[in-house]
Amino acid sequence: MLKQKAGKEEKSIAEELQEKTGFILEHNVATILENNNWFVIHNRFYLDDVQPIQREIDLLAYRVREYDDAVVYTTIIVSCKKSAFKDWVFLTRDAPSTKLNLDIRPYTYWSNSKIVNHLFSGKFSDMKFCDQDKLSKIDSLFEYDKTVFAFREYDNKQATNKLANDTGIYESIITLIKSQAYELESLPTRRDDKDYFYNINLLAVADVNKFIEIECSGDELVEREIENINYVNRFIVNKSEHNSRIIFTKFSAIDKVVADFNLLHDLNCEIIKKGIPNFYSQEIFESYQARAILIEDYGDELVSEIKWQVSDEVDVIDSDFRYFDFHFDNEENKIILEFSASEKLIDYLNNNQEVYEIAKNWLFCYLRYTGNFTFEINDLPF
Repeated sequence: MLKQKAGKEEKSIAEELQEKTGFILEHNVATILENNNWFVIHNRFYLDDVQPIQREIDLLAYRVREYDDAVVYTTIIVSCKKSAFKDWVFLTRDAPSTKLNLDIRPYTYWSNSKIVNHLFSGKFSDMKFCDQDKLSKIDSLFEYDKTVFAFREYDNKQATNKLANDTGIYESIITLIKSQAYELESLPTRRDDKDYFYNINLLAVADVNKFIEIECSGDELVEREIENINYVNRFIVNKSEHNSRIIFTKFSAIDKVVADFNLLHDLNCEIIKKGIPNFYSQEIFESYQARAILIEDYGDELVSEIKWQVSDEVDVIDSDFRYFDFHFDNEENKIILEFSASEKLIDYLNNNQEVYEIAKNWLFCYLRYTGNFTFEINDLPF
């Protein structure tokens, strides 16, 4: 609504906010995310680790799903910028040396699950148990063929000095990467009651006139209008190095970007939904590192229960049960539980019903195994 003032139309407060601030942009971005089943948190604050200032995250959006006693979060940290009269210019070039020294497809995640960390290296190509078509689609979202090596704002309202500084772009980058570093640092202190898997993504949404890419190739400069672009760099935050990817998108193209994030969340859920069962059905029988996770966390429980059960029936010396391991015998189609022990003790274990039940319950509880098993001597060579 316009108000009349001394023969001059005066804009309402709402119109001033719409035109000159990013508040309405933030509202519109949040609404689109919420319509796509993302939970949205506004105005998350933290203290800068270098400068004594408070920084604000415009939006933190997340989707969550629980599978197999593990909670999966896909999160997006969002910076919103508005400038009706500016273009954002991104200079790109083919930079082979940069690609050799930089993770050009950084996938930022955190998990307190040893199993998840064993399964997932952070590279989509390693996730053999996930849908390969979905993996290919996700991998294409991380394309970074050309390096963004500089950026600038172009003020098309100015008569002269149209090449403005890069304050808006730079502030988006700094706020996003420091927010990501804060979340990664704080998660271990906040999340220890369950197994968690967090994938953290960075998004800069700009309501500006144009996005312009200027591709530099030899002496040739190719200028084209674009809707979004990936920016990847290596940052040092809190004295720790981070490879980070920021998606820059115009607000007019945000629907496609959010659809891509929806697909990414589906993949993150699949990592857990299929990955953890794969760990128990395959990894523990093929990888010593996988078995070591279960032995380290739960092996002592099995040893203690068996020792307590047999202590009144047979002689147990200090070296008995010291070395515990297990493996799957493909020929016999059964698990072999190995202990350092005498033949007499192993024979007793294989013929004691109470010990059998203890081992059976342990295998079901911690290995999800219900097949045959037997005890054998862990015959260490040295």
